[in-house]
Amino acid sequence: MTKIAIFTRQIGPYHDARFRAAYAVCPGVTVVSTASQGWFKEFTSFDRSGGYPVKTLYNSLPDYDAAIRADEMRGAVFQALDEISPDCIAIGGWAAAESAAALLWAYENGCPCMIMSESQAFDAKRSRSAEWIKKQIVKLCNAALVGGYTHKQYMQDLGMADDLISLGYNAVDNEHFKTHAAAARQNADRLRVEFDLPDRYILASGRFIEKKNFPRLIRAYAEAKKAVPDAPSLVILGDGKERAIIEAEIAATAMPDSVTLAGFRTYEQLPALYALSEGFVHVSFVEQWGLVINEAMSTGVPVIASQACGAASTVISQGKSGFLVDATKTASIADGLTKLFQMSPEERKTMGENAADAIAEWGPDRFGEGFARAISQTLKSSPRGKLWFWQKAMLDNFSKRIIRDVA
Repeated sequence: MTKIAIFTRQIGPYHDARFRAAYAVCPGVTVVSTASQGWFKEFTSFDRSGGYPVKTLYNSLPDYDAAIRADEMRGAVFQALDEISPDCIAIGGWAAAESAAALLWAYENGCPCMIMSESQAFDAKRSRSAEWIKKQIVKLCNAALVGGYTHKQYMQDLGMADDLISLGYNAVDNEHFKTHAAAARQNADRLRVEFDLPDRYILASGRFIEKKNFPRLIRAYAEAKKAVPDAPSLVILGDGKERAIIEAEIAATAMPDSVTLAGFRTYEQLPALYALSEGFVHVSFVEQWGLVINEAMSTGVPVIASQACGAASTVISQGKSGFLVDATKTASIADGLTKLFQMSPEERKTMGENAADAIAEWGPDRFGEGFARAISQTLKSSPRGKLWFWQKAMLDNFSKRIIRDVA
């Protein structure tokens, strides 16, 4: 049996869905979780029951950070890989200290590597130096698993051959959202009372940070509501450092009764909140993928999404399963909202069904297929050579650095 080590910082519900799928097609998988918990624990309360083995290096993000500062990450990764003795390693992107350490171990032990990535060329301003470094790391990997078509193009731009790139990285547990959404619709009246929901609403969700674009969404919603006075309310899930700015925007548009900030909700509650809505809107300025789009589409509701979201060009068909908008323009978002508000219940239902059909092709099974293909390509690779001195120095440097957000 081929032994495979998959590196991840934490295991949330969507990680779990992917790893279960990987384990089903590659039973030699061991997941190496380097921080145990991540940044989104407010959204996630779930029991992992995937059956795949997990090796946890650190139990919290502060412990993870402390290990990097103390130059202990390389040793911890090396020890874990010595114990697993993998035939292949899958690293999560180019920016994590554990990815650099895993590549060092791989070259010392003649073990091939694949890289998993959700980056697009237009996610951020690109510098020549950063792009050069990424290209060097991609050169050290034998295959790649990416999200969709725009992500594949960027991986090709970084030097990976087309036939070595597989799709399907960005998946959620579609069945969880589909099944619980159906149950929620059977108990709609009770759940509206339990969750204190308006009779009619559209939903948005995310951390209250600048890139999520909630102030502009609220302005756009105000414009759309002028065009369609009986429009549903707007319910926004989440919280964060921009809450005061968002509250001020709600006050400025004089819509305190139409916009609700509902806080964080658990993984178990999310399907019902999607299912009882008339649509979902996600208009981030920058979003490498946007897994909330997968979640919403899985529950069978129409989606309005920013063209900048990685999911947009891959899973949304304009006017069929949702609407794509320019997140930098209030008028564009307002136009998408107005179109949704003017649809009949039957038209919304059809669009929601189209959304569910489209995202069904991009679930955990797609991840498992892409993962298996990438592993197969990796294992066919030529034997490892030795790292040049500068390559080793580069990886050693990154194994000692805390890097949060790199696109």
